[in-house]
Amino acid sequence: MLDVQNVSTADGAGIQQWDWVSGDNQKWWFSDQGAARGVAAATGAATHTIAPRFYPNPVANTLTYQLPAGVKAHRVSILDLTGRQVRSQAYDNVGEQNTLDLTTLKRGLYLVRLSGVGVISQFKISKQ
Repeated sequence: MLDVQNVSTADGAGIQQWDWVSGDNQKWWFSDQGAARGVAAATGAATHTIAPRFYPNPVANTLTYQLPAGVKAHRVSILDLTGRQVRSQAYDNVGEQNTLDLTTLKRGLYLVRLSGVGVISQFKISKQ
């Protein structure tokens, strides 16, 4: 279940992800709609209740991330703290554990956005 901070509709609004514990309510999927952001639609399909894991943090060169079970195709975007996208890559039919080579990124703080069918997550990393 997702909760948007202060019911904001602004770009970059804070989002809290809560564990789904039972029942058939509050099942959502997210779909890339081009320029539209944060589009969600209710569906009867099960969602992924375990958020992706990113490690190590801080990261020197290689960031490892673990996808929730069943997620294959996804997109990883890296943004600097001004919101400028510095990298974006789509992946098809990959395993649950994946790595990103971040050796070309300058030192600093970045946001990593991961999105795919049934999962959307954002995580702050420190690049050493």
